[in-house]
Amino acid sequence: MLVYVAAAYSSVADKDALMKAIMRFTGEYMLTNRGSALVSPLFNHYSLDQVPTLGTDWIFWKEYSTTLLRKCDEMIVLVTNDTASSTGVRAEVELATELGINITYFDMDKYITLSKEINDFASANNE
Repeated sequence: MLVYVAAAYSSVADKDALMKAIMRFTGEYMLTNRGSALVSPLFNHYSLDQVPTLGTDWIFWKEYSTTLLRKCDEMIVLVTNDTASSTGVRAEVELATELGINITYFDMDKYITLSKEINDFASANNE
């Protein structure tokens, strides 16, 4: 099962923190949903440091994202405060809907908070 992951990116202030949370989510999802492979243009985050001319907006990533999404069986939208204003996420959801791809919405802000609390708890108990 190929699962497309969408999340706001361009408007997010702390992209490194977002990507750490997304990568953790991805790993945990794949462990609990054996047979699922998660894919996303977001996984090119570190390429942007090396090749800044790639751009972070929907105009640049539209063709790449569309090609990838058309091959997927499901889509997960990682919802943050920036999701409503994201042109890319809106376009990805629209396309997934047109293609009849099942969409699941996941509250990433709660996930980030919970992950931080778990890490803090683990750190405090390992001292």
